[in-house]
Amino acid sequence: MRPRPILEMIFASDLRFTELAVSACSSILQTLGFSEEETSDICMALRESVNNAVVHGNRRSDGKHVMVRFYGILGSITMLVRDEGTGFDPASVPDPTAPENLLRPCGRGIFFMRHFMDDVAFRFLRTQGTEVKLMKRARMVAHQS
Repeated sequence: MRPRPILEMIFASDLRFTELAVSACSSILQTLGFSEEETSDICMALRESVNNAVVHGNRRSDGKHVMVRFYGILGSITMLVRDEGTGFDPASVPDPTAPENLLRPCGRGIFFMRHFMDDVAFRFLRTQGTEVKLMKRARMVAHQS
């Protein structure tokens, strides 16, 4: 039996909805015992993933949507971000730490996701779209007051 998500959001492919997803993420992480620093890092990874889904996956198309699902238990969060685009090859994304890419204004999203999360996986859907799975375990569960 698959676990049920804590929260599922489906919204139009518009960057204005990114902060709504990040705000929900922050609230969920507090209830799961993540520290403020971890919450900030995880929210940055989610922000990058949602922005990539809107801009690169759906190409800001009015008719497409982004889906975000949050799964968690105390001390652990898994987030799925899905777009309705045509997919991409993660290996073809240039390394943002390479000297020729240091001054480029974009290209750091996947790097940040991998840096801040314990596990990042891409799944390419047969019907169309890319799903990014972001998983993180808390270093130490914060006490609830």
